[in-house]
Amino acid sequence: MLNEERQSIRKKINEAFEARVNEFGGKKEYFDFFPESDIIVFYDENDRAQAFNFFEQNPIFDGINLLTEPYIKLVKVFSELDTDVLVDETSFTSNKYGIGAHCPYKGKDGLASPESVIIFNHGFYK
Repeated sequence: MLNEERQSIRKKINEAFEARVNEFGGKKEYFDFFPESDIIVFYDENDRAQAFNFFEQNPIFDGINLLTEPYIKLVKVFSELDTDVLVDETSFTSNKYGIGAHCPYKGKDGLASPESVIIFNHGFYK
C-alpha cells in the first residue's frame, strides 16, 4: 500500500478517519488518522502513502510480530540484519528495511514491547 493514493488507502481501510496536517520548521506533514484501527498513514505532497504507523495492529516481519516481540529482541534482530540500523534510548530505525519501532517504557527487565511500529518508504526520514 506504500505509494498508493490517499483515496485508495481510505477505501481499503474503509473506516472513519481524521485528515490532518502538521508543520515542523517549515515542512508540512500530511496524514490521516484512523482511530478504529489506530493507524496513522503519512502522505507526501502528491497524496501518495509514504508510511504507516501501527499502534494496535499486528505488523509482521519475517515471522516476527513487531508489536508483541520484546523491544530488546527486535533491536538485536535488526542490528544483525542491518549494520546501519539507528538505535537510541527509545527507538530504532532500519532504513534498509523501512521499519522503525518506538518503545519509551522498556521496564526494568527490558522485555517491554514497542508502543508503535512504523513501516515507511526509503527516503521517508530525510
